[in-house]
Amino acid sequence: MDCVSPILDVATRLWDCTAKRVVYIRELEKNLNSLERLTKELSNLRTDVMAEVEREEKEEVPQRRRKNEVGGWLSAVQAMEEQVEEILQNGRQEIQQKCLGTCPKNCRSRYRLGKTVTEKINAVTELTDKGHFDVVTDRLPRAPVDERPMGKTVGLDLMFEKVRRCLEDEQVRSIGLYGIGGAGKTTLLKKINNEYFGRSNDFDVVIWVVVSKSISIEKIQEVILKKLTIPEHNWKSSTKEEKAAEIFKVVLLTTRSERVCDEMEVHKRMRVECLTPDEAFSLFCDKVGENILNSHPDIKRLAKIVVEECEGLPLALVVIGRSMASRKTPREWEQALQVLKSYPAEFSGMGDHVFPILKFSYDHLDNHTIKSCFLYCSIFPEDSIIENEELIDLWIGEGFVNKFADVHKARNQGDGIIRSLKLACLLEGDVSESTCKMHDVIRDMALWLSCESGEEKHKSFVLKHVELIEAYEIVKWKEAQRISLWHSNINEGLSLSPRFLNLQTLILRNSNMKSLPIGFFQSMPVIRVLDLSYNGNLVELPLEICRLESLEYLNLSETSIKRMPIELKNLTKLRCLMLNYVEGFEVIPSNVISCLPNLQMFRMLHFSDIVEYDEVGVLQELECLEYLSWISITLHTVPAVQIYLTSLMLQKCVRDLFLTTCPGLKVVELPLSTLETLTVLRFEYCNDLERVKINMGLSRGHISNSNFHNLVTVFISGCRFLDLTWLIYAPSLEFLKVLNCREMEEIIGSDEYGDSEIDQQNLSIFSRLEALWLDDLPNLKSIYKRALPFPSLKMIRVYDCPNLRKLPLNSNSATNTLKVITGELSWWEKLEWEDDNLERIFTRSSYRLGKIVSRKIDAVTELKGKGHFDFVAHRLPCAPVDERPMGKTVGLDLMFEKVRRCLEDKQEMLEAGIVCIGVVLQLMRDPAERVPCNNDGGEDHVEGLEVIPSNVISCLSNLQMFGMLRLFYIGRDIKKYDEVGVLQELECLQYLSWITITLLTVPAVQKYLTSLMLQKRIRDLYMMMCPGLKVVELPLSTLQTLTVLGFNHCNDLERVKINMGLSRGHISNSNFHNLVRVNIARCGFLDLTWLIYAPSLEFLSVRNSREMEEIIRSDEYGDSEIDQQNLSILSRLVKLELFDLPNLKSIYRRRALPFPSLKEIKVSFCPNLRKLPLNSNSASKTLKIIEGDSSWWEELGWEDDNLKRTFTPYFQIRRWL
Repeated sequence: MDCVSPILDVATRLWDCTAKRVVYIRELEKNLNSLERLTKELSNLRTDVMAEVEREEKEEVPQRRRKNEVGGWLSAVQAMEEQVEEILQNGRQEIQQKCLGTCPKNCRSRYRLGKTVTEKINAVTELTDKGHFDVVTDRLPRAPVDERPMGKTVGLDLMFEKVRRCLEDEQVRSIGLYGIGGAGKTTLLKKINNEYFGRSNDFDVVIWVVVSKSISIEKIQEVILKKLTIPEHNWKSSTKEEKAAEIFKVVLLTTRSERVCDEMEVHKRMRVECLTPDEAFSLFCDKVGENILNSHPDIKRLAKIVVEECEGLPLALVVIGRSMASRKTPREWEQALQVLKSYPAEFSGMGDHVFPILKFSYDHLDNHTIKSCFLYCSIFPEDSIIENEELIDLWIGEGFVNKFADVHKARNQGDGIIRSLKLACLLEGDVSESTCKMHDVIRDMALWLSCESGEEKHKSFVLKHVELIEAYEIVKWKEAQRISLWHSNINEGLSLSPRFLNLQTLILRNSNMKSLPIGFFQSMPVIRVLDLSYNGNLVELPLEICRLESLEYLNLSETSIKRMPIELKNLTKLRCLMLNYVEGFEVIPSNVISCLPNLQMFRMLHFSDIVEYDEVGVLQELECLEYLSWISITLHTVPAVQIYLTSLMLQKCVRDLFLTTCPGLKVVELPLSTLETLTVLRFEYCNDLERVKINMGLSRGHISNSNFHNLVTVFISGCRFLDLTWLIYAPSLEFLKVLNCREMEEIIGSDEYGDSEIDQQNLSIFSRLEALWLDDLPNLKSIYKRALPFPSLKMIRVYDCPNLRKLPLNSNSATNTLKVITGELSWWEKLEWEDDNLERIFTRSSYRLGKIVSRKIDAVTELKGKGHFDFVAHRLPCAPVDERPMGKTVGLDLMFEKVRRCLEDKQEMLEAGIVCIGVVLQLMRDPAERVPCNNDGGEDHVEGLEVIPSNVISCLSNLQMFGMLRLFYIGRDIKKYDEVGVLQELECLQYLSWITITLLTVPAVQKYLTSLMLQKRIRDLYMMMCPGLKVVELPLSTLQTLTVLGFNHCNDLERVKINMGLSRGHISNSNFHNLVRVNIARCGFLDLTWLIYAPSLEFLSVRNSREMEEIIRSDEYGDSEIDQQNLSILSRLVKLELFDLPNLKSIYRRRALPFPSLKEIKVSFCPNLRKLPLNSNSASKTLKIIEGDSSWWEELGWEDDNLKRTFTPYFQIRRWL
């Protein structure tokens, strides 16, 4: 037994060691089956997870990406499957290799395999357990912008720069880009999307939405929801207003209609114009290819002609350029150009790609009437400047705007249609508001539409400058409904003309024809509109004109027809008869006009002083016409004037009245009813006429301005008027021109219905006047005795009026409208002003009001399109600009445009630096090195200037402007130069009128404060350092001229006082209107109460003044004086900045201020400022932002919770230092 026990013990231990390993061998087949089964389950799980991952990753919004954990698991599973497949394959081979059917051949290899299988089972089981994921993907951070595909752009850099500046302006929340279809609005938007939003900016996300006419607000908001990370349940529970509020920093939209900009109330609108000729040619060349253009010299010449036909429209340039790229010979180009000019719709791509796109604007016009009027504009030749009045007359003749019995109402409708077409960018404005034009490609599209999109190719024909129209060409027109021929030789062709059975409109203008062929009118039985105007050689009409029974519109203006055929009376459907400026008109047969029962409009204006026809008879016949509502007529005789003045019917119908010569006529007494209808009134060479009186009749004492609203133009020439005081009853007057009235002394004088009646009736004199023209009035002394507001005035022109020494202007006159005052230099220099400030207001170029131009240099107006002259320095005999030699420039166009805009804009001028016109002093440290200019601050900056030699500045006898601001950097040594000496030399200069300067020492400040000349001439004044300066006492005269005032690092300065002098007790806000900007930094002020006398202050910045306690406080000229003088505190303040004022407790503690102009309040590091002087009426329409620390905002005190809620939407956390 003793031997057995050890043996058993050893055997037991051996069994324990081998039993587990035997299992690997014995259970191999079973384990292989388990491994295969578990791996299949893992593979199925992997397939499910992968499907879910792929589904979520395919979603576009929001974009998702598989989690790293999931990605790692999928990779591990794939690797595991490969490993298991290899193990299973080895296992099958091992099982097949047995001795005697049961024993393994190699126990060692079978053992290793069995162990591996067991380990893989565990690993597969573990992977399976890890493969049950709650979330398989993560939401990707949203990209701020989706890039839009686009090609190379041409001519968009300037507009891109304008939009970029607006996007960076926090005041601009919405921008509208509008313009003609195909001008590149969408391309510009893509460029902004890719090149601006695509770079680093303040926008978290940019959303591109295409809005069709039928789309709903809900659909737009759904697009927005998909782009923003807003929970859907929150979105759906919000109102439309809540969805729109506080989401968008900027809305940038494009549209073809300016009206959409109005409806969207955009803050800034910009018209996307067509390309300039150079830009257009560059774009065209890019599409054609340089190889084609350079293949033959004639091709480049023809290419320029093709580009001209496109008139800068990018859409047309691209389409036509691509088409021309396949034409390789000059002959092919000439043929294509002929098709483009004659039948543009047949040119490749125009009818398929260009016109349908442009047609979108047409399709969205409001109604059929506007569409018909638009299509009709194409009857004028390309590049035509169209007179609005002439166009509306034709519309009336065609019956487009004929639903009113009163022609005046129809004309008003016509004016509205022109405005609508301009807003839709289908018509373009011209230099004058009374004209318009149609873009050439838009006109081609209109002609295409007039022919029902090309299906009826010969519906309208328009030709211009055709030397000879052959008969075989006219045969093509026989199906036409409208024919328009301008500047063409047509006599020979017309003699063989076919029958125009469908012709409704015929316009023959500016031809050389003297007469129309016999039988010509017999060929057009249904014609309704006949325009033969501007044919100066046409002297007679054929008698068969009487056979045009359907004729409703006949225009014979500016022809030389001597007599009206009596057969004209047979045109009983005629509604419009135009006889303006018919040269040498002799005979209007009696009973012709009275036989036109449907006549609504009659025009017969001319300037001739010899009249052969019976004026009285014409007026009497006009009186008999029932439907007549518009008469334009010239009267030459006293009997004719008397007929007019005694006929109520004529007074109501005459709209344009010219009185010429009228010998023996001394007084014209116009009834009240006359001014109710007159729109234009002209007196010319009425040498005996001394006075015009208004017969008020029963209306005296009960005058309403609305009774006189139609009189807009008055022209007086060669009359004996002493005054024109009767014009006080024409408040809608827009244009007044008075010439050659040598006895006239006043425009508005004091007479029986002058001063007293003006005051009693509270009449508004010249409230809508836009242009005042006075010429050759040697005795004229006054326009009006006191200043007038002139809220609409744009232009004043005065020549040869030597005794007119004063204009009725003050600082409030024409503040936002006046563009130009034109006159002789000698007259301008002798004008008298209430004070120097007023003269500066109307001559300062920064106000863009003072074009003072001598008659000798009137040719400057010819340069309108090449440059801009705001002010010609009238004291200098030299030319305003000395041309500098230069060669061709490259890459300067964009910067040139920026500088040009700065020169034309007041604010940008102030920010860009000082611009002097005349003689400018430029300080130099070295003859070869100009002084650098700090453009950011709008201040001249010379670092370390040490020496200005004496007697240099005083020798610049013609110096008008001197600028020397910030002559050192803070933190560096102050460089010494003789400040007092510079000021003394500046005092000696006769013509110096504008100084901007920094003073650094007390003696320099004292010199300024004791020099009346310097006080009047210094406009921008900065005091820096000035050690020892404790009090500055500014005289009243200083604030009359100062525009900018700054105190920087004046650590000893405690107070600024205003020395009112003799003005105490008689303060007028108008005395202080120039000070617009005040900057305070690092000074010892306790308050700034003196600012109550600067009512025009727009910008106030106070920084790092740690002792300041109040901005406006009660002291010796505080509360009581404010009340007594009724001063308006900070009434024009636009921006208030307060920074690092630890002791500041109040801005104004007595009461809330209205702040009618305030846009921005920025407060930082002012912990003791616990209340703002605001109530519910403060800055109600202007405030954009209140910026500060969140803790400061929370601790602010308010009168009530409602007030805090009112201003909370404007608050945002401080982003500035």
